[in-house]
Amino acid sequence: LDETGELAKNIGERACIMALGVEVFGLEVHREQREWGFCLWKVVCDRSGGCAPLLVDVGGISEGEWRNEVLARCPWNGPIAFGGTLRIRTSPVICFDRTPEENDIIDPVSDYSTSLGITGPCTSDPDDLNLIHFGTCHPHSTICADWELLADLEEETVVVMQFVFSYTVVSKSGKTRRRVRVLTADMKVATDMEEFTNSLDVEALGLVLYRRLLSKSLIIGLIETRILATEWLLSLLIATYKSALNYHDRLSRRTLDHLPTSQHPFFFPNERLLNMRGKFNERGVLLAQGHDKIAQLPLTVFSMLQSDPLRMSCGTYSPRYDARVAASANASNMTASTLSKALMPRMELWCDGSFLGECERKRVELDDTVREMEVGGSGGNKEDELIKPLVVVVDCPREIICFWYRRDGVQYSEDEDTAMTVSEDLQRRVTNASKAYRVPPPVRFYKKGREIDRDGIQSWSRVEDAMVDDSLMLVNDGLQNFEQWCTHIVLYLKEELSCID
Repeated sequence: LDETGELAKNIGERACIMALGVEVFGLEVHREQREWGFCLWKVVCDRSGGCAPLLVDVGGISEGEWRNEVLARCPWNGPIAFGGTLRIRTSPVICFDRTPEENDIIDPVSDYSTSLGITGPCTSDPDDLNLIHFGTCHPHSTICADWELLADLEEETVVVMQFVFSYTVVSKSGKTRRRVRVLTADMKVATDMEEFTNSLDVEALGLVLYRRLLSKSLIIGLIETRILATEWLLSLLIATYKSALNYHDRLSRRTLDHLPTSQHPFFFPNERLLNMRGKFNERGVLLAQGHDKIAQLPLTVFSMLQSDPLRMSCGTYSPRYDARVAASANASNMTASTLSKALMPRMELWCDGSFLGECERKRVELDDTVREMEVGGSGGNKEDELIKPLVVVVDCPREIICFWYRRDGVQYSEDEDTAMTVSEDLQRRVTNASKAYRVPPPVRFYKKGREIDRDGIQSWSRVEDAMVDDSLMLVNDGLQNFEQWCTHIVLYLKEELSCID
């Protein structure tokens, strides 16, 4: 395996030098359990700058979906660059962390999952650690790297980073042009934990965390990786609560001493601390629901553990190793916003072609929200007026769904046989959502409520798949949904924070 892995790495790096991106398709024509070695093909794709190996069930994919997957990888169909070179210059206080993982490796392929500490479709230059090469790249290419702190940072220190990216593009006339883009950014050093957490980009943090978990799963195994993700969330929630407590105490002392105070604009102690009356109960406070940036992370981590690469085998879900590798390769080739919607699909409510707002990814909350909007005037204004059905829009990389939501026992102004009216605004919203992805997903309009589509799947089951809060996860030989999983998280947090006054 070591020789084969080295061969795969060399093929990818040679292709990168030649400004070629290798794309691999595994076509399944039957259900026989066999391995294609996708773990090695992924190395070839990554080192060359290709998208990712794709495992395709020929009998389960439509002609349109297959065409979109192929066209997304064609250089004449989208904005693809060749022979990319990225040079990164930084302040002397930080540099790339190239330290290899020191763990008992379960999967030898993990040796080739990174290129000198950098994950993503690229090849690091062995002679210049600040130089990164791309055989091909596209606007959705993302790389992740760890940084090493070389000196203690003072509050006044400003870290400067400069990115110089040169690449070749092919015009419609067939001519090639070399272009250069330069980005210089300065980063202020956070003075406290509150300032640091309030500056987080939650989607970018989710992308980095997911890449780390996928890499760790090859080194320490799937079970230990899931434990690691939970422990990471627990440590972050504990640190967030302690930060709020310390920050509030510091402000209180300055107020008692009649000293000027400068409170962060998003810090509300009654929403962050226990024993203070606010809109969140004990559970909400401990899960950091009063923190604008951290509030989303519990559901984000739960959704990561439910994703195909990290999900435990249970019942009918028992994927082959190739399938897990293909899923992880596809996920690691997404931008931060795309990955966020892949883990937690965006759900919206529309009525009469007008956007009403986002809705919860829970069946009970969704039903309550629809009922409130129907009674509140969005669907009908009078008690004797028939209600107009609302449209639920599900936006995720796998598919975009427009579903005519009809509650049981409610008389609507339009019967089930009436076609759903698709307004220009809704059509524009769906079109723009489809164009935002590297591979345009199929768009499905279900105009008759819970109908059976041409694939033999009930339309409502597709909507239920997007409700990650209601999904069940295998934990300690038992199934738990998000609420039950959070209950165990809260119990642990209460025990850890019990000693804090």
